[in-house]
Amino acid sequence: MHAAVLRYFEQVAENGSIRVASEVLHVAPSAITRQILNLEAELGCKLFERLPTGMRLTAAGHVFLRHTRRTLSDWRNTAGELTALTGQIAGEVRVLATPPLIISVLLGAIETLVEEHPRVRFNVTDANVVNKAEQMQLGHPDIALLPFDRRYRQFELLDQLDVRVGVVVTPNHPLAREKTLTLTQCAEHPVLMVQDMWIQRHSDVEFQETGAEYQPRIVSSSWPLAREAARRGLGVGFFASVGVAKELASGELIFVPLDIPGYVTSSLSLYVNADRKLAPEVAVTVQHIKAKFAEVRALLPSVAMPTTSQVDTQNRDR
Repeated sequence: MHAAVLRYFEQVAENGSIRVASEVLHVAPSAITRQILNLEAELGCKLFERLPTGMRLTAAGHVFLRHTRRTLSDWRNTAGELTALTGQIAGEVRVLATPPLIISVLLGAIETLVEEHPRVRFNVTDANVVNKAEQMQLGHPDIALLPFDRRYRQFELLDQLDVRVGVVVTPNHPLAREKTLTLTQCAEHPVLMVQDMWIQRHSDVEFQETGAEYQPRIVSSSWPLAREAARRGLGVGFFASVGVAKELASGELIFVPLDIPGYVTSSLSLYVNADRKLAPEVAVTVQHIKAKFAEVRALLPSVAMPTTSQVDTQNRDR
């Protein structure tokens, strides 16, 4: 019911490339190019800068992107409500999440949800340092599973999972019996390094005093790879406990908190887009994620959790 050009424009804006947009939409690049040129002619302004590296939004393009997102969001809400009147729930739910929460929370929630509502589909984006702030600023996801951040004004905080940050090793590892560990102690053993700013920042500070250096056995941007490597005993891993909750509960891995002042816990949060929270497919997904939060919380090492009133207070503060 809405012009295809809105979907074309949104995909080009998100990916910065007509070629990538054509692959996502399964539409010929020439058709997308033609539609966008016609749109620019109708609006009387350029929406993109054509660069050697791709397509970049102009100031007018950013304005039109906000309109596009509002229009498509309203349409998804309406379509979901109409479907719900038939007794079914259908539609697409866009989720932005950190890799540990995709594995430990989101997939489990989807698994139980689709048994009841097989017509709900999911568009899941792996959150990283580069895309996280931009995606949230644009209000792109319907649901976000991210570390707590007060800047997400368009989103409501619904739940939090407070987790320890520390070291993960196999039960027979020399560090497994320690109560807490410093980064210097970890550096005495081969380590598994996921490219992560926080661990490197704290390491740099501590190692200036101790003179220690890591012995990296694997360096990767893949969190699942690092988790599997830790499970196989290939080295010392650095994780939030939520990422290895099942392995900790089974005793397959041992978790030892890091002794870093002010960085004992991390708050992983469930956010919902305020404009989409009442859409049936989004609301039911939120219910299943909250249930999965509760399951995972029960498996984790004890951490002081925020009360419901504290979550409400944080929402007001934001």
